[in-house]
Amino acid sequence: MYHFFTALPPEIKTFLLSMTPVGELRLSIPWSINYYDFSPFKAFLISFIGNNFINLFLFYLALPIANWLEKQPFFLGKFVAWAREHLKKKGEKYLEKWGSWAIFIICSIPLPGFGGWTGAGVAAFLGIHPKKAIPALIGGTFISGIIVLLSTLGLSSIF
Repeated sequence: MYHFFTALPPEIKTFLLSMTPVGELRLSIPWSINYYDFSPFKAFLISFIGNNFINLFLFYLALPIANWLEKQPFFLGKFVAWAREHLKKKGEKYLEKWGSWAIFIICSIPLPGFGGWTGAGVAAFLGIHPKKAIPALIGGTFISGIIVLLSTLGLSSIF
């Protein structure tokens, strides 16, 4: 498996890195600029597309997968049911206060525990309509990518 990944072109590796739950843009942008010597625009574009691909995939599949997992025996089903309730309890108060902006904010913070994976899960579990959720997911990911890009390049190199 390791050899398969190393044989891939750097663009595909960047795309795949941007889809990881912990890495997302905060891994793929700096990695592709510093390790693959991509231009900032190329690194941002590939990472942004890859991250949004997985975010939209998760948004549409999180509920069906969670419903199936809850029916599984033993610990797994109970854990998924607990996680869903915990997420609903924590997220509903922010959603009532800020609406879909809550999803935008979750996605735009480039720190572990935030980002597109979390935003897509919250949007799916709280039943946010796709017309509101998708722009919030994409917009938040865009802001997160800009923050990571600026921190990777350093503000002095921008001006």
